[in-house]
Amino acid sequence: MKFVKQFFLTLFFAAITFAFPEGLSADTGNSYNEALTAQLKSKGYPGLRITKNQVTDDEKGYENALNEKLNTLLLEENYNELTLFINAEEDLDYRIEWLRPHAEKGHVILMFELSKAICLRADQRKTSSDGEKAEATKWFILGSHCADLDEACSSTHHWLHQNYVGVSKEISDAYFGTLKLLIKERDMDTYITPKNVLEIVRGWTPKESNPSPAWTTSIGERTLYPKETWLEKRKERHRTMINTYEMFESQLLYIKTLKRP
Repeated sequence: MKFVKQFFLTLFFAAITFAFPEGLSADTGNSYNEALTAQLKSKGYPGLRITKNQVTDDEKGYENALNEKLNTLLLEENYNELTLFINAEEDLDYRIEWLRPHAEKGHVILMFELSKAICLRADQRKTSSDGEKAEATKWFILGSHCADLDEACSSTHHWLHQNYVGVSKEISDAYFGTLKLLIKERDMDTYITPKNVLEIVRGWTPKESNPSPAWTTSIGERTLYPKETWLEKRKERHRTMINTYEMFESQLLYIKTLKRP
């Protein structure tokens, strides 16, 4: 059973390479995050808002300009620069509030950033609920899965090619370090299991309105299939991965029956 579960996890993590901005690493604790925030603000990245309560007209004007900038980066899917603003935001409650609707729209990088922010907040408070653990795990798993769906829109590499390195692997590895701030090693078998992954992935439906998979082309010599094929490519990979997870879940259930007295 241990071998089957390990094989499943290997498949899951091998199912994303993303060029993080210089100096950024998702594998971080509070001390690093505070140093990173100071560094980003010194370079002109103020966070996702200037103050909690704008008082002067100048503050309100600056806030409006900042919102316009963030909306432009979202429309352009410029995740490299967008993550700089996200990581400069010290208020983790507000960071989570800002990220959640964008993650729900299918922005893969922001799914991972939402998972990371939930973990950092729990680590900062030195306490966490089962709900926080479940949500952080959910967005980490969906980020990995949806990155794989975006990779399916690439015409350059096939996911089973022996020399293929997918974008999902490196980004999952990077953010997994932060997930471990919240989900300790002893709890991994509770939150990341074939059954949990299957339930989370089944709850996701690829849509025409999902953001472009163009961010995957930042790695190597990659090209995309025509835009009109993206939805079907994503749906096809989605069905394939669900079938794979179902196979592993059934194998684990079968092994459990063999171990009964």
